[in-house]
Amino acid sequence: MKKVQNSRILQNTIALGLLMITLMVIFNAQLNILKWITNYGVQIMLGMLILGFLFFIFGQERLMFSSLICCAFLCLFLQRSANKHLVLPNPSIGSAIKIAHANLTNITGNLDMALEEISKTDADIISLQEVNFSLNERIQDIFSQDYPYMTRPMKENDFWSVAVMSKSAFQGLDTFYYDGIPNIHAKITLDNENRPIHIISAYLLPPFTDPLGNSFQEHLDIIASKRRSLTDPYLVFGDFNVAGWYDEILDFREQAQLMDSRRGYMPAVNNLFGYPVDHIFYSDQLKCIGFEIIKDQDSQEIGILGTYQFDEEFLSGLY
Repeated sequence: MKKVQNSRILQNTIALGLLMITLMVIFNAQLNILKWITNYGVQIMLGMLILGFLFFIFGQERLMFSSLICCAFLCLFLQRSANKHLVLPNPSIGSAIKIAHANLTNITGNLDMALEEISKTDADIISLQEVNFSLNERIQDIFSQDYPYMTRPMKENDFWSVAVMSKSAFQGLDTFYYDGIPNIHAKITLDNENRPIHIISAYLLPPFTDPLGNSFQEHLDIIASKRRSLTDPYLVFGDFNVAGWYDEILDFREQAQLMDSRRGYMPAVNNLFGYPVDHIFYSDQLKCIGFEIIKDQDSQEIGILGTYQFDEEFLSGLY
């Protein structure tokens, strides 16, 4: 640290490096090879905070202020994606709909046990993605009794599918493909409600896998257009393969008028470099009264679970 203290050039170089990293996170570096950095916005923010304390301990005031300023900018950047309702709304009288979602390739533990844990959530709708065709029979055995309505379109020219299972009958069901990947658009009505809810199960490839960087945005635009054409309550869920603070995700949410079920994100101790790529977005006719991570018996994350009710203003006809 003494060497750093005696070298203004080295201090300026370190400060400039911290600033460049911060700007790459905030402005989603246009080079696809660098866009992945944005996913680690939370970790980089925490790193800036820790560096600030370390520079303070070693008397490096210039670097301390630089890192803490970068940390503050990252906090403001990440705050944009946060749900405006910092506290979950209280449940009200009436039906609730529970959505469970999991990507089976992300499950590192026993797959059978993970599927059983997902079944125990008692969700009204279960979404499974990247389902290997060899698992179809096992999924049928576990879920068919409680979820008699099921659709499992396959990815074109591949061996995996997406599966959406429901306790209630699909009143409308449409599968639309983008780049060979199936996306499911369905309409359901809860048993004791007379109001339809539209759902979309979506799977998107990460933007940094596309040399031109256009397919990710085009896929989001297609999903948003389906949302804009309807005024009914809407839920969009699946693996988007980027964190919720990506500019493209924020623009998509604004276009489709959707809110994020997550109130925030903090890396787990056993997954410090993880970031959330699975999301459940909902329209403002609904309120999210519960959101949790589905974990297996070894406390490994296997999916997400959201619970929703109709918003009181929507029920009273104010929308």
